[in-house]
Amino acid sequence: MQRGFKRTFRSKLAIAVLPLVLVATACGGGTEEATDASGSTETQSEEATTGGTSEEAADSCETGTFRMAVPAVPNNIDLAVYQGTPTTEVGIAYSAPLYEYVDPAGITPDLLGTTGIESTAPLLVESEVEEEDGSLVLTLKEAVSSYGNTLNAEDVKWSFERAIALNPVVQFIASVGQIDPENPVTVIDDRTVRINVTAINPYTRAAMTLMDLSPIDYTEVQKYITEEDPWAQEWLATNTATFGPYVATNFTPGEQLVLTANPNWVEGEPAYKDVVIQAVADSSSRLQLINTGEIDYAMGLQPDQFASLDGAEGVDTTTRLSNTLIMLELNQKFEPFQDERVRQAIAYAIDRDAIVAGAMQGKASPQGNFISKGIGQPTPPAPFTYDPDRARELLAEAGYADGLEFPLYITVSRPGPYAEQIAVLLEQQLGDVGINADIVPVAAASEFEERKVAGEYEAWLGANTPILPNPWYQMQLDHHGTQAFQNYKGFSDPTFDALLDELRLIPSGPERDAKISEAHEYLMTAVPYVPIFDSQNLLAVNSGVDLNSVRLYTPYGPLVREITPVC
Repeated sequence: MQRGFKRTFRSKLAIAVLPLVLVATACGGGTEEATDASGSTETQSEEATTGGTSEEAADSCETGTFRMAVPAVPNNIDLAVYQGTPTTEVGIAYSAPLYEYVDPAGITPDLLGTTGIESTAPLLVESEVEEEDGSLVLTLKEAVSSYGNTLNAEDVKWSFERAIALNPVVQFIASVGQIDPENPVTVIDDRTVRINVTAINPYTRAAMTLMDLSPIDYTEVQKYITEEDPWAQEWLATNTATFGPYVATNFTPGEQLVLTANPNWVEGEPAYKDVVIQAVADSSSRLQLINTGEIDYAMGLQPDQFASLDGAEGVDTTTRLSNTLIMLELNQKFEPFQDERVRQAIAYAIDRDAIVAGAMQGKASPQGNFISKGIGQPTPPAPFTYDPDRARELLAEAGYADGLEFPLYITVSRPGPYAEQIAVLLEQQLGDVGINADIVPVAAASEFEERKVAGEYEAWLGANTPILPNPWYQMQLDHHGTQAFQNYKGFSDPTFDALLDELRLIPSGPERDAKISEAHEYLMTAVPYVPIFDSQNLLAVNSGVDLNSVRLYTPYGPLVREITPVC
C-alpha cells in the first residue's frame, strides 16, 4: 500500500516521562489545575505545568512524548458524539476505521493532502470481495486493542449499529455510501463481515474512512453496558476502546487528553509513546509555545502568526493543500441575487490575489472555481478572474447600472479571525464597481448560525470543508435544491439537480469525469455562491519532528500515528 513519505522508523523511544501539561496562561503568572493519571486534581505551579523555560523543556526524542496545542478539546471523546472541529482534530489520534485515505504514488510534498474517494485503502481489512449488488465482504486483520482483545466481526457489527443510532454525521455519510441503516453489517464468521448496501455506488469505501465508524472493542465495552445505557455512552464519554494506535489514559473534558501508544497496533507501535493534546484557546499563546519549544505541534495558527515563524530557530513550517473553500454566500431570497448576472458580476469584481496576499499573508490559494483544489478532480473549467469592467457590464445588463447595496454578515468563528480583513477588502473591491456591501459583524457564533440557517442574511462569508473529498459530494452538499446539507442561500436549479442525481451512482472512470466537468461548467454560469480562496493547512512543528511524516486529510487533524522524530 502506497503512503507518500511514510517512514518505517518505529523504534520505541528509550526514556518516558510524565506527559507534559500545557496551559493557555503559560506565559503568565498564577497557577493552573492539572489532572493526574488517577483522575485526581492537584494544583501545580506554572513551571511544573509548562516544563519550565524553553531551555529546560523536555525534548521529544528523549521523552517519547508528542505534545500538541489545539484551539479546543471536546468535552466528550466518544466518537459517536460530534462536537465539531474539536472532535475531528482530537478523535483522529485514537481512531482506526476499516479504511483510510492514502497519498497517491509519486506525490510531491507540496501536494500532500490531495486526495479523492479513489485514494482509499484497507486499514483494518485483510481482504475484500465486492458482490454483485455492491455489498463488500471483508476479512478483518488480526488487530488487537490496548485491552488485548482481537478485532472480530461482532465488534464491527455492534460499532456500526451504535454509530448509526447515535451519530447524525454517520447517518448522513452512511446514506451517501448507501450503507443499509437497518442492517449495515452481517456477521459471516468470526473474522468476516458483509457491509450491506442498498445500491451500487462509488462511495462505500470512502464512507468507511470516517473515524466515527472505527470499530470498538465490544469485549471490553460490554462491561459498562447497562439497561439504562445500552450503548455504554457514559463510559465511552471519557474512555477510548478502539483498535487504534493510541488509548486514552487521562482525560480532562474540554482541557486535555493524554494518550498512550497501543503496543498491539496493527502497523507496529507508533514512534511516540505518549501524546498530550492540550486546549490552548488563544492562538498567540499557541504561537508562543511552539516558538519556545514547549510543544511539538501548533494547531490553528493565524496566517500572520504562521508567517512570523519563517526562519524561526527550532521550528519547521510548511503549507499543505486543504479542501476548505472560503466563499461569499448570496441569499437568493434577496431579489438582486436571483439574477445570475448579478452573481457573475460579483464573481468578476473580486480580486482574489489581493485578498490572499493581504488578509491571508499569502497562506491560501486564490479560487475562482467551485471545487476545491484539495479534492481530486478532472481538469476544472477556466476560473473567474478579476475583471471589474466585465462586472460593471453585467450589472448594467441586469438593471443595476446605478449599483446596489446589501449587508455583509461576518463572524470570527467561520471562516476565522481573518473574516473582518477579508470583508474590508471585499467592501473596497465591490465598491469599485458600484456595489455597497455594508459589513455587519456578529459576535455570537450561535446567533450567526441560527440566523443564517433561518435565511435571514442577505450575504455572508462562509467556509466549507466536505468530509468526503469528492466533487459530487461537495456540489451535492452545497447546491442541490432539495438534498443539500447546507444550502442556506436557497439556490435551486432543477437542471443542475438532475446532473447531480445522474452523477451520484456513476462509477469512477471517464464517464464520471465527463459528468463532473459538465456539472462544474454549469456552475460557472449559475454561480450559486462566489468562491474566493482555498485555505491551506499551516503546519508548524518542533524541529525535532519529521515534517514530511505529518499527514492530514481535512477536516481531520494530524495523523499522529504516522508522525516520527528526526533523531
